[in-house]
Amino acid sequence: METARGGLLRSGLCFDHCDVGIITNIKEDHLGLNDIETLRDLACVKAVVARSVKETGWTILNAEDENCVRIARELDCNRAFFAMDEHNEIVQKRIRNNRPVAVLENDYITIIKGEERIRIAHVNTIPLTENGTCRFMIANILAASLASYCYGFEQLWIQNALQSFYPSYEQTPSRMNLFEFNNFKVLVDYAHNPHGFLAMKDYLSNVKAPRKIGIIAGIGDRRDEDTLELAKIAASMFDHIIVRQEHSLRGRNVDEINNLVIEGIRSVNKMIPIDLMPLETEAIQHALGMAQLGDFIVALSDEHKKVVDIINAKLEMETPVMALKMEIKPLAC
Repeated sequence: METARGGLLRSGLCFDHCDVGIITNIKEDHLGLNDIETLRDLACVKAVVARSVKETGWTILNAEDENCVRIARELDCNRAFFAMDEHNEIVQKRIRNNRPVAVLENDYITIIKGEERIRIAHVNTIPLTENGTCRFMIANILAASLASYCYGFEQLWIQNALQSFYPSYEQTPSRMNLFEFNNFKVLVDYAHNPHGFLAMKDYLSNVKAPRKIGIIAGIGDRRDEDTLELAKIAASMFDHIIVRQEHSLRGRNVDEINNLVIEGIRSVNKMIPIDLMPLETEAIQHALGMAQLGDFIVALSDEHKKVVDIINAKLEMETPVMALKMEIKPLAC
């Protein structure tokens, strides 16, 4: 169950205690809202989840996030850490103290406790990782695997769960949903902050395409520096950018948001083509209409249902073989 920052501030937790709590990371997003001005402020909010864990339960934390590490010092429950880097100092200390950790070891999701190493599965056998190219998804899997192990699930159960979960729009809407046309591909995702954009940039570095087209938007209630940073990252990973409007402007006007986005893009690349589209539905239709052989379109979507409906309608116009393929097993990350 995701327990979001906004819900915590508005209404608190929807439960009193839990057996396992997970904090994956604490990054610069939503700062400047609800008196949350710094990462330490944000960490205090997210720590509510960890503090709700029973004394006999487990909190799963990111050893590579200093704010997660700081939270761990305040807890009374059991703590376990995960990290992409097996040689992380905290991970190594936990191993020496016979405490469970999860790491990426030679491309295996591995649980280590003392001298025992439990290789759950190779990343290439886990559909969510897209053959190991989605590193941020690997980090999520490390957290989930460690949580499952600490709760008491056996290795085979965890392995079967990871290897049998084939994500699709129906199961993981707007989370790395990949649609394959005859001549190009479209990825729909909800990345909407600099941290999410960096994760997308890392994924796209493994994608071979003559042109990568991005559909992005600024968000009205973020700080100017956040919108500028988001746009700079977009300019570094796309060859053509379509700037759309969020369905809710959150206190700003369209021109103010768009000007910030364009300023950020142009500060990195003055020549990249930029199209402005007022509606998200118009943006995806425009991208599909301009797509050429081998293009890779990334729709960073707010109204994902409408976007996917348009994509599926376009797919139905493709050859019957391709339409059948997508119906049986949608390609997704």
